[in-house]
Amino acid sequence: MRRTGLTILLLLSLAFAFPNQAQDSEPTLKETGDWIVRTLKAYGGSQNKMKEEEIKDVQFESCRFSYDSITPHLDKHKKPNGSDTQHVEVALYDVTFVNYFVEDKADPMKQSNARGVYLKTGQEPAVKYGDRTPTNELFIEVDTLPQALMPDGTVPENPHQLIPRLIKAFETAASQCRELYLPTPRPQPPY
Repeated sequence: MRRTGLTILLLLSLAFAFPNQAQDSEPTLKETGDWIVRTLKAYGGSQNKMKEEEIKDVQFESCRFSYDSITPHLDKHKKPNGSDTQHVEVALYDVTFVNYFVEDKADPMKQSNARGVYLKTGQEPAVKYGDRTPTNELFIEVDTLPQALMPDGTVPENPHQLIPRLIKAFETAASQCRELYLPTPRPQPPY
């Protein structure tokens, strides 16, 4: 009995002395990027009556996030008549601000009205939209409900419930990219 008690005590002390490192660490940049890509492939874009946008070819490589935004043209009978495709790209180390994308002008910070993720690159126009002039803002709509079951057999989530997790993932990826790709500022002499 005493031996069993000592064995249990020894195992418990080892468990507290060497906690599981995997639970304490953040996901790697690759894991974060893969999750963003999977999520936006399934939920990205919009299918509301006012505007339709499809997000295709989502990629995350070397801290560059890109996708193709496809917007259909509708004729006067609201039937599809061609589409417009823009390739969108941003280097995540340039991203300085991530928040909810809300279209409610009366209460722009109301998270329940969120329709996607808003990224800002500060003063630098680092977001490229095809051949248009670069800008410093990117709005990614997350308003598409995928099929009844995901490819892995799980039930899809409500797109609006994913937005806070996408914001956290973009913040994490931007921070990790800045650490990897931007030089650490050297302290300047006081004179």
